[in-house]
Amino acid sequence: MDEVGLAHMAGQAYGTLSSGERVRALIARSLVQKPKLLLLDEPTAGLDVLGREQILATVQRLFEAGGGTTVVLITHHVEELPPSTSQVLVLSEGRCAARGRPEEVVNETVLWAAYRRPVQVRRSNGRFYLEVHPGAWEKPVKRPTRAK
Repeated sequence: MDEVGLAHMAGQAYGTLSSGERVRALIARSLVQKPKLLLLDEPTAGLDVLGREQILATVQRLFEAGGGTTVVLITHHVEELPPSTSQVLVLSEGRCAARGRPEEVVNETVLWAAYRRPVQVRRSNGRFYLEVHPGAWEKPVKRPTRAK
């Protein structure tokens, strides 16, 4: 419970926890088993920004702690990639569009091709942020060619 920031709620019933606290409690339950692999499939889905950030801080702590557990985080939002992310796989139409270190993959060329829309990517405090211009939906655009 300490690892996920819920030590102060250890005596509370699961049903009384918020959505974000429930996700962190489930992560804590998984960690008790000392897993070699922890698969987190959209752990922030449906959470408000504070709940999302608490989950992401928990995941970041897991990455930093090491402990022999590989964490796989599945997300639709690049801003949810923790700063300690070592590898990224971008899927487009169910196929691998790109894979590699975040700085190699989370960029405008790769994501423009994957989304088929012009995007802007910026980085702040170790995290990536993606913006799609609202006008990008007016008509389809050609895929840019990927630099080799």
